Amino acid sequence: MNSGSDTQRFRPAPLTVPLRDFEACIRVFRAFLSQTALEAARGKMRQQDADGNVFRSMLRAEQMPWVRAFDEVDRRTMRGTRRLTVHELPEAVWSAVLAGSTLRRIQPTLPAELQNGMRNKLLDLTGRVWPVLMEWDVALFYLRHGFSLTWSDAGQAGPEFQCDGHGFAFRVECKRITEDAKEKLKRRDAAILANGVIEVLAAAGLCGDVVLDTPHERVPSEAEVVGLVSGALREVSADEELELALEIAGVGRLTGRVRPLPKGPQRGVAADFEQRTANGPSGHRGFGAYLPLRSTTPSGAIVVWVRGPRYTPEQHAAFIYQRVLEAARQLPADLPGVIYVDIVGVQDVRLFAETPFFGDAGAGAFEAHPSLAAVVWRTEQVAVQDKLGWLFTRDACAERNGACRFEESARIPLTDQQYT
Repeated sequence: MNSGSDTQRFRPAPLTVPLRDFEACIRVFRAFLSQTALEAARGKMRQQDADGNVFRSMLRAEQMPWVRAFDEVDRRTMRGTRRLTVHELPEAVWSAVLAGSTLRRIQPTLPAELQNGMRNKLLDLTGRVWPVLMEWDVALFYLRHGFSLTWSDAGQAGPEFQCDGHGFAFRVECKRITEDAKEKLKRRDAAILANGVIEVLAAAGLCGDVVLDTPHERVPSEAEVVGLVSGALREVSADEELELALEIAGVGRLTGRVRPLPKGPQRGVAADFEQRTANGPSGHRGFGAYLPLRSTTPSGAIVVWVRGPRYTPEQHAAFIYQRVLEAARQLPADLPGVIYVDIVGVQDVRLFAETPFFGDAGAGAFEAHPSLAAVVWRTEQVAVQDKLGWLFTRDACAERNGACRFEESARIPLTDQQYT
């Protein structure tokens, strides 16, 4: 890091949503999306799910979780006839609670056309949901610190918004970098491999947990994967529990423990499945399905963890540096600018504060863009339930440009609380 920068670790003040506000927050967010638009999204999901590919269905639900979130709310409240129960609240529902809590504070600042564009992204099935929620979160931070917001026009290249207050102004740009930035194997291709493995294991009457490590960046078609895995499993018996250790040409190394699928529906399959998918091997993408496939009364489940070739740390750092430079170029030089960067998969702020991995990106951006005031690196958000409600918190590391050509840049708030 250059001598003109100042790096500090922070823990932003958590956003607290009391239990008594949950249903109001959900109503605000649901009204913003509109029931008509939600039903249209539901129809689109059903149409795309008609191919029976459980993995693509799962990916779509991850990319746009609101249909299932509101279905779960309706189930728990018997369509609004009783209070919402929050025991073991699914992530999709508390994400909707957080979105509604943030929205009701920032919505008055959003132009109508921009609201329409954000609504379309929030209902998109290809992953445009989460950058919008990041923008809302950062906007709320500056509203709480007494700034007024002027959002950029919908579809206009440039920063997310301009902040005015306390005698100065600055602009803010947000970037969200997913775990795919580390992977040469794209998520779609990982899903094709996992789908092939599960189709074969399900046909053989096997359930369990397996790991697929592949050296391939490009994968065969789903039908070809099924054929290759089937060929490797011809000698495997479904009569007893066994350890797999198979080298499958064109696919990769398949390891793990499988067992015969129990006969008839079993209790606790869903809870067991959630626990298994929450505790996978590091650096692997998780996929899974209830068995028999497409059954509403499962007897068991199969979980597949896939890992493909990854970029080197140097290549990953170079990618992040380019994203930061892209963000800096979005900020006009007539005002100081601040870049917020969320990196999916990072939960330890020390990665930002105590290594040059990210600091070099900030220092390089400061040198190339003297009007850039700061870069704020943020970890993934964590939701913690207590007796009064939910706390949504994360850690952050802010690197301030001591050589910024705007003197007022030092007065720009970057986060709430500094580590001691």
